Amino acid sequence: MSSKFAIPFFQKSPLHGAYTSAADGIVPVSYDDIHKDFQQSVADNVAKSYAKKKDPCSDPSTVQYTEDSVLKKCPKKTSTSLADVREQNRISEAATIAEEQDIMDDINSTGNFLESEKKKNAAELKRIKKENQKKSIESMDTYFRNEMEKQAYIESKK
Repeated sequence: MSSKFAIPFFQKSPLHGAYTSAADGIVPVSYDDIHKDFQQSVADNVAKSYAKKKDPCSDPSTVQYTEDSVLKKCPKKTSTSLADVREQNRISEAATIAEEQDIMDDINSTGNFLESEKKKNAAELKRIKKENQKKSIESMDTYFRNEMEKQAYIESKK
């Protein structure tokens, strides 16, 4: 028999409503939607903090702008002269030519190294081939010598 205080106490419990009934028993209430919204807001704030801020002064016609309710002035823009552009292009062209020359020197150096390695390998291969021929000749001599001795032995037994 249950106590008369059991039901009101359960209804006053902080766990009241934390569980809901299901077909196979009592299951906890899902907070997936709340958790998903929280995770999405965290992801959005992180993405916003990493996003590259657009410089309002990058537009040549902008002189001043407002940021956080504060009026700010852009630094004075300097115009590039035709001579400055030509000088920059000349430096870039010289750097490109120097880089191409450096790459070609690297390629030639590598080619020379490979050629010398190939020559070393060719000399080594010739040496190995001569050794193998010499061994082959020696083994053929040994074979013929043995055959001749065998024939001589057979002749002597007749």
